[in-house]
Amino acid sequence: MKHIFLNFIRQIINGKKLSEEEVSKIIIRKIREGGGKVGDNVDILNSTIDLGWPYFLIIGDDVTITNAHILCHDASLYKKIG
Repeated sequence: MKHIFLNFIRQIINGKKLSEEEVSKIIIRKIREGGGKVGDNVDILNSTIDLGWPYFLIIGDDVTITNAHILCHDASLYKKIG
C-alpha cells in the first residue's frame, strides 16, 4: 500500500522519479495546506498518511516517521450511530 501511494505522488510530478526526501516534503506540505500542524525537522519516509483529514494531524519537532500507516479517522462511531 505504501508503495502505491509513493508511486502516485511520483506520477503527479510529471513522471519524474522523486527521492524519499522529496516525497516527504510533498507530504508535509499537503498536511500543512490541509490545516495540519507539522513541526521543524520532520521526515516521513516509506509511510502512508491519510491525507483525507489532515487537519487532525499534529506532528511535533524533530520527528522521523518510517514504515508507518497513519489514519486520521476510523469507524468507531459507526457502532453507536449506525
